[in-house]
Amino acid sequence: MSQDSERVILARRHVARGRQIVEGQKLMVRDGRANTAEALKLLALFEATQNIFEDDLERILREDARLETWQFRLAISDLGGQASTLRLEMVALRDLGSRPS
Repeated sequence: MSQDSERVILARRHVARGRQIVEGQKLMVRDGRANTAEALKLLALFEATQNIFEDDLERILREDARLETWQFRLAISDLGGQASTLRLEMVALRDLGSRPS
C-alpha cells in the first residue's frame, strides 16, 4: 500500500468518525441532554472541524489524481567510455507513447 493511499484511508476515517461525532452532538442538542448553550457551541466546533476534515479529504484526492497522471522515468546515457549521466524525467502518462525512451 502506498503512502498516498494510506493518507486517503486516514482522511476517510477522519471524515466518517467526524460525521458520527457531529450527529451525536446534534442528538444531544435536540434531546436537551446537555446545557443547550454549551452543547450548541460544541456542535459548532465539531461542524467546523468536520468541514476541515472533508476539505482535507478532497485536497488529498485531487493530489492523488494529479500524481496518477505522471510517471518518473530514469534515463542513463552512455557517453562512450566516459562517465555516464543520469537523468530523471517526470513524464505525463498520456505522453509516454509519443516520447522516446
